[in-house]
Amino acid sequence: MEDEMMDENMEDETMDEIIEDEMIFSDAIDMTVIMLLEEEIASLNTRNPQNNRKFTGYQIVSCILNGNPVRSYTMFRMSSTNFRILCDKISSRLNETKTTAEEQLAIFLDGLGHGISIRKLGEYYQHSSETIHRLFKDVLKAILSLYDEYIKLPDANTGVHPIVGPNSRNHLFKDALGAIDGTHIRAVVKKAKSDRFRNRKGFISQNVLAACSFDMLFQYVAIGWEGSASDMRVLRWAVEEGGFDVPNGKYYLADSGYANTSKFLCPYRNHNYHLAQFNRQPISSRYTVPEELYNHRHAQLRNVIERTFGVLKIRFKILDRMPKYKFRKQGLVVMACCIIHNFIKLQNEPDLFLDRTRNVPVPNDNNENLEPLEEISGGNESSAGEIIRNNIKNGLWSQRRRAN
Repeated sequence: MEDEMMDENMEDETMDEIIEDEMIFSDAIDMTVIMLLEEEIASLNTRNPQNNRKFTGYQIVSCILNGNPVRSYTMFRMSSTNFRILCDKISSRLNETKTTAEEQLAIFLDGLGHGISIRKLGEYYQHSSETIHRLFKDVLKAILSLYDEYIKLPDANTGVHPIVGPNSRNHLFKDALGAIDGTHIRAVVKKAKSDRFRNRKGFISQNVLAACSFDMLFQYVAIGWEGSASDMRVLRWAVEEGGFDVPNGKYYLADSGYANTSKFLCPYRNHNYHLAQFNRQPISSRYTVPEELYNHRHAQLRNVIERTFGVLKIRFKILDRMPKYKFRKQGLVVMACCIIHNFIKLQNEPDLFLDRTRNVPVPNDNNENLEPLEEISGGNESSAGEIIRNNIKNGLWSQRRRAN
């Protein structure tokens, strides 16, 4: 009996020890959990900045501008000299409280030149995405404020350009101011609007109409048209509502996607027109009828708009890699690129992009979506345009016959 009581007492003591051990173990677990939670909370409260690189965006900009000249072209798509001139022009329109004008312009040009996202620009220049977005918007607004200074329509007093002057073989085109055409810039739109913005080549775009001089300067730019809009429709809007005014007695050269008028002179249809078609033939047998001679000279002169678009798109890769901006902002980005192009051209300095981009092929136009001439300017304009075109054609053919 005593043995049984002893066994029971031992069992009770053992259970008490087990319970006590479990309580100690449980307390230890609770303390461990509490410590881990405290460490996690502490880590959340401890600031770990994302942009903590030792060298800043401003230091990068300074290094590039003061380094090898090619580096400025690589990063900012212009010479360091032009960069500084442009920066001086817009600095008064920028807030330099925390970021210098040089760094703000560098961020903007880097974005235009390479089509870089806001997040990547933030990583490179060590700013938050919010800051990059704000700086990009501010510089865009400052560049657009230069529109009236750098994109100007010619007036009736505009002189004859040397390329069509009295001493050139193209002197019969003496009243030509330059060339017009449309180009498609890739766009990002909501899925519900994609059909309107899908062009005939199958990609989403905005149709941009531009007029340029024979010096490759943009004189007029219309932005924001959906890719499905025909060139003729955009031109009609530009003339009737968009302020595209062509002085009396002057005209622009246009391709066969437009209607021939006294203000927009087009090639003859159903005859060779593209430069490649003429280059494949020997000079002696190149022209079989007067219309082909006219078309060739017309194409050589009108090619300036293609080369201008070519330089623009090579310099600013954002035009082919448009970020997901609001569509209105996408159009303003295109306009800013045209303004900067004119700014660089007017500096009269050697430019890597302008100097090496001399011959951009003229794309094949398939004459789709041609709208009636009367919708632009009436039948009288059509008749006047035909007279001008025929006079030039006959004059070129007479000159050729006399030369032979």
